[in-house]
Amino acid sequence: MPARMLTLREVSDYLHVNPATVRRLVRRGQLRAIRVGRDLRFEVRVVDQWVAAGGSIGRDSDRRESETHDQWRLGRGAQDE
Repeated sequence: MPARMLTLREVSDYLHVNPATVRRLVRRGQLRAIRVGRDLRFEVRVVDQWVAAGGSIGRDSDRRESETHDQWRLGRGAQDE
């Protein structure tokens, strides 16, 4: 029997996070997805395993990325750190 697949929106609703957060988890390799054309699909089993394993959104790393982005946006590069 084929695995039940979820869309990006369904996973973001299930995890109660923004779809961009789910895309970020996929990009970082924290959550596995299958690309179908331009869309992402997720196996229910994989998402449930990720949650059961204590799947973390990683707020501390998100904060660091945001601070780095703000520094670049304000015209300060790595040399100012």
